[in-house]
Amino acid sequence: MQNLRKLVIPSDKIIPLKRDFMFSDVFNDPNNIDILEAFIASYFDLTLEEVKGKIIVKPRRLSLDNKIEANSEVDLYLEMNGEKVNIEISTKIDQGIIDRNIIFLSKIHSKSLEHGDGTYLNIRKTIQINLVDQNLNQDNLIETYYLRNSKGDILSEKFQIDYVDMTKAKEMCYNEGSREERIRQWCEILTTNDKETFQTKLKETKIMTKVTKEKLKNNVEKLSENEDYI
Repeated sequence: MQNLRKLVIPSDKIIPLKRDFMFSDVFNDPNNIDILEAFIASYFDLTLEEVKGKIIVKPRRLSLDNKIEANSEVDLYLEMNGEKVNIEISTKIDQGIIDRNIIFLSKIHSKSLEHGDGTYLNIRKTIQINLVDQNLNQDNLIETYYLRNSKGDILSEKFQIDYVDMTKAKEMCYNEGSREERIRQWCEILTTNDKETFQTKLKETKIMTKVTKEKLKNNVEKLSENEDYI
């Protein structure tokens, strides 16, 4: 019988960031806040200066409201300027996962209702970003969903779910510097398991500083040597 403890990843490969344990380890680490800031700046079409120091990373395990409720642990949960952001990453998606993620977002959004706000005018926006490495059969790299009626009228824009089809990053092309192009480049970085490609994509991109690129590279390569992760 093969000794699993001796298994190693080939020297030219890495464990890709699309694996939820890799993504969560890197992006939840307080020492990697600059990596998270670079991603959030890209996603929301902001500058690094507009994001720096504004992100609060929240506990991944959501609080239970009753004893029969299942434990809920999200991949990444943060607040920025009073708005809540939940990021989920996966290599596949089905209706069960979609419904589970809606439960996660609902739990997070429910915390926006503050005691004493009788007018409910201070409820802030909550957004879930689903990064999926699977063909979702959608027209665009990013599709946004809201609560709507049968005519398509939006009931509320304060509850938003985005699906990012990371497989489309391989076939899409956008204007340099655009939000879509920055997200597309992130998709390439998150999905590759080839070390040379990973290093090349990091070197070529302008979505983060040189120091942040080096930190992300070192994080991924170090975790890819972790026996438990392998």
